[in-house]
Amino acid sequence: MSYSASRARSNWTVSNLQTYSWDTTTLEDDSHRIRLIVDDDAGNSKTIEIAVTVDNTETAVDITNAEELNRTELTGTITINFIATDTNLKLAQLIIDDVVFNVTGETHLWDATKVGDGTHTIKLVAHDMAGNINETAISVTTVNVKREVEATSMHACRHRLCTHQKVV
Repeated sequence: MSYSASRARSNWTVSNLQTYSWDTTTLEDDSHRIRLIVDDDAGNSKTIEIAVTVDNTETAVDITNAEELNRTELTGTITINFIATDTNLKLAQLIIDDVVFNVTGETHLWDATKVGDGTHTIKLVAHDMAGNINETAISVTTVNVKREVEATSMHACRHRLCTHQKVV
């Protein structure tokens, strides 16, 4: 048994199970149809058609307030502004250290009091329906414990609970 298949003005005749690699990088991102026409030696014909979406465009990702987050020590609840766009966006995630947040929209509130002082990585990852993945990451510094200790010390001194001693 043999069959012929047509694709964009080309035909081929083969026997048995076959695979075909299709380079979609030359196509526009859009819906396309693949049609397979099978003819056997007895003159029978069968047509199968499927719709596929070609998506060669990388997702766009950006942490839009990265500069602001990078130039200050963070404490409390932090607003992370971001964009994750694609015509066929499937999933956007903020990954802070090893904690994953599935996100929508353009902002995420992060309770930085849940992590220790120091450097932390905020990564934005976007996945589209075609399996394209893009990411961006920044490092930020949190100072929750340091600020809490300073605030407690200041409060105690205002209420005359502290002593100022000079060490000689």
